[in-house]
Amino acid sequence: MMYRKGFERIGEGMYYHSGEGLLVHDLVPKNAKVDTDGRVLAIDPVIQRVTPEFAEYFRRNPISGKAEIE
Repeated sequence: MMYRKGFERIGEGMYYHSGEGLLVHDLVPKNAKVDTDGRVLAIDPVIQRVTPEFAEYFRRNPISGKAEIE
């Protein structure tokens, strides 16, 4: 769904649209449902307008969204 809208995946559940400067994240399987017509419904995505440098940081330093316990 996100690729068709012009986004690229830059991390786990994280997508960036360079033309619009939008970062959408928290799009993991538990936050997406498919309706009876086959449409993907994103539930509670986090949407931010970011600079290209900000997106590049996450592209180079991917995060999993899981807390690390030492």
